[in-house]
Amino acid sequence: MPYHEGIIVVARFQCRATGKTFSLLPYGLAPYHQYTVRSILLAVLLAAAAQENGFGSLFCVAEKGLEGDCRTTGFLLGRWLKLCLSGLHREHAELARWATLDAPRSGLGIRDRLQELAGYCRVLGIRGPPGILGLDEVLERHARTTGRFLFGTASQQRGAP
Repeated sequence: MPYHEGIIVVARFQCRATGKTFSLLPYGLAPYHQYTVRSILLAVLLAAAAQENGFGSLFCVAEKGLEGDCRTTGFLLGRWLKLCLSGLHREHAELARWATLDAPRSGLGIRDRLQELAGYCRVLGIRGPPGILGLDEVLERHARTTGRFLFGTASQQRGAP
């Protein structure tokens, strides 16, 4: 799947009662991120596959393993890995109702965190790279079941206990 930039139209609304505006984001977007969940997860899974093949650091993967016009850096790959795992850990109890999952682990190095993410994807039926299969079904099911994003936190949920 080639990398490409594009514009995603996001519907904005204004509450009649409070006058506040809000957006209605598609479940395939991560709130407060400029890339789709599909792009984020694909890049991180490519990094996981590259690590298994002894490719090197996330910086090396970003520089040599992703498409040339993609502006992803090793730092950004690290942030995306954290985003993905924090969402999966946060929603672990819900996801465990769908599939048998290992308990979340903490204090891991990059390689182990990449393997943990790949393990979550395998168990949930998300397949990739080179493309990503099964992701839309997982994101949609999660959104419909919980009313939350799997990756990222919507503004109305920020600061909530």
